[in-house]
Amino acid sequence: MDLGENIGSEENKIRPVVVIQSNAYNFKSPVFTGAIISSSTLTIPDIQILITGVYPFKDENGVQKNLVGAIDLGQIKTIGKERIVSSKICDLVNEINEIDNKLLNIFGLSNIIKKKDNIINSLNGKVIYLKEQLKDNT
Repeated sequence: MDLGENIGSEENKIRPVVVIQSNAYNFKSPVFTGAIISSSTLTIPDIQILITGVYPFKDENGVQKNLVGAIDLGQIKTIGKERIVSSKICDLVNEINEIDNKLLNIFGLSNIIKKKDNIINSLNGKVIYLKEQLKDNT
């Protein structure tokens, strides 16, 4: 992704990004939401995810490389599709669950989902109990 002219300490360079929105929305929209991949392997645990898988790709000069670094969920940006300089290079299969979990934490949704899961588990237990009661009464 060519992120164009930047301000302050931002770097002007072509960087890989992770698309973090649904494919249905991406198809029709002129923009997409992505998280920058930093070349640094130092991470801030709450908002960054170290890339642990091996993902080969060719850079903008055609040089074969492996994707390395960290996905920085602190650098989520809405980016115009005209800034795309190459096509999709990989699916981050090793990192996707951690991306999902950290996004839920960043947006404050983890506790809501845990509460929902607890309610569902409790209701499932009640359903099982009531089914057993019905069997015993018939």
